[in-house]
Amino acid sequence: MFVRFRQSSRRLQVSLVETRRVDGKVRHEHVASLGATATPPKIADRIDFWIGLHQRLGRLANRLDDAMRAKILGTVHARVPMPTQDEIHPLQLEHAQQHETAWQLHQIQTEGIVEANKALRDGASKMISEGEPLLAVAAEELKAAKERRERIERGEIVSLPGKPPSLKELGMTPARVRLATTLSQLTPEQFERFLKFGRRPSDLQRRGYAQLRRFLRAETKRQPAP
Repeated sequence: MFVRFRQSSRRLQVSLVETRRVDGKVRHEHVASLGATATPPKIADRIDFWIGLHQRLGRLANRLDDAMRAKILGTVHARVPMPTQDEIHPLQLEHAQQHETAWQLHQIQTEGIVEANKALRDGASKMISEGEPLLAVAAEELKAAKERRERIERGEIVSLPGKPPSLKELGMTPARVRLATTLSQLTPEQFERFLKFGRRPSDLQRRGYAQLRRFLRAETKRQPAP
């Protein structure tokens, strides 16, 4: 057996060939590919090539004795030098630094996503905590107003608490009324997506209805076409 090298403009292909004599003529039979590498090979190319070379020779262990294996390795080494520890060490260090940098950037990006979601959560929690007492007051007032109306319908004389409060006095501008009405029509999943739609939680308070309209347009676009 012998090692055959085939050189192209950019690659060097290495294969193992066995010589046979058939009908008095010498024939070359391809035994196995031993790999290929760029030319001229960089240190990383040589490392990859030699790792693959040992793996391929391992699969040919039943056909190669120690002497033939040593001969093959020597022949290949003369053409594609086996990388030394002094060459491997700086390359490993470079790769380790690249891995560290990549994961550091990933950590920074993930921290930013987590902090943004925390801000959304905290903003929504604040709006809920501020709104729950007002909701309780509104529920009590609604209950009392309903009872007064029912008593009047039954013919009773009931003292009214005064002129009904206007929406403005209740802090409900026309925009807030539209916002509340439209929000009540969202599904729970849509409401969760809406809370994450604005860049800041304060967007819901300052530009609520305009923000909601942009959200609804985006929801329309994400729905599959009929």
